[in-house]
This record gives sequence, C-alpha cells and structure tokens, in this order.
Amino acid sequence: MTTQLLELEGTWEEILAQSAKFADRRVRVIVLADEEPLKSAEDCFRQGWHEAMTGDTVPLSELWEGIDAVIEMMESLPETLQQQVAEYLKEYIADLKDELQWEQSFEKTQPQLVAAAQRAKQEIALADEPLKSAEECFRQGWHEAMTGQTVPLSELWEGIDAE
Repeated sequence: MTTQLLELEGTWEEILAQSAKFADRRVRVIVLADEEPLKSAEDCFRQGWHEAMTGDTVPLSELWEGIDAVIEMMESLPETLQQQVAEYLKEYIADLKDELQWEQSFEKTQPQLVAAAQRAKQEIALADEPLKSAEECFRQGWHEAMTGQTVPLSELWEGIDAE
C-alpha cells in the first residue's frame, strides 16, 4: 500500500502559516533552488487575467483529463520512479518553454529573414560571371601561391569591420 503524499509549495512563511494542520505528522522539506523568484499573487493574477482577455487559455475540463491520466500513471509506479518521472517532466516542460520562446522569436524576425534570403538570391542571380568550379578555384589559388601573388593574412583583416 502506498501512502498518499500531500505536496505543498510556497515561501517558508506560507508553509509555516499552515503548520497547525500538520502538527504531530511526519513531513519532508525540500528547499528549492532560486532559479526564478516566485511571482507574487498579484503578478500571477495579472498574467492569468491577460491570458483570459487575449484568449490564451485552454478549457479547464481539457486540462483535468490529462492531469488525471498522468496522476494515475504516476501512482502505479514505485516512489523512486515517481521522482525520476517528475524530474523528467520538469526538464521536458522547460525544453518546451525554450522551444516556444524560440518559435516566438522566429515569428517576430521571419519577415526580415525572408527579405534577406530574397536579397541574397537576387544578388547571386545578378552576378556578372557564373561561379567557378571548385577545381578552377583550386587551380587559380595554387597558381597565385606558386607565383607569389598573395596578400599577407594581417592585411586581409583590415577594414573587415568597416560596416
């Protein structure tokens, strides 16, 4: 038989405010790393209000079905595996957040990227002479090296940051 665990999370003061409920009971305290400061209740409310006003929400009924399924699966595992799965889920969710942030950044810059690609394509198409083959480039470079028609490396960098 597994013991049903109750998990509380909050600041130390918030946990202490509930201490009377847990008098004479065994408890485990895990101090979380300060990766991000906890948001205030006001900040959470403002974020939730913004999401509700902009339609960035999912019906609660849809969320509970998935949450219930995950809880049921987790409860069927030994406690050590439950902890491993929880850590994996935390990492997975963090990765999803990073991916979402990247996608949002890409969406903001996509028009500029497309315009730059189009300009590059036009510049290539408008070039006066066709590109030489790799063999031709090698032969030319070899000839220049053998006849001393080279430029010192230090001179190549001059003016590189002129733009």
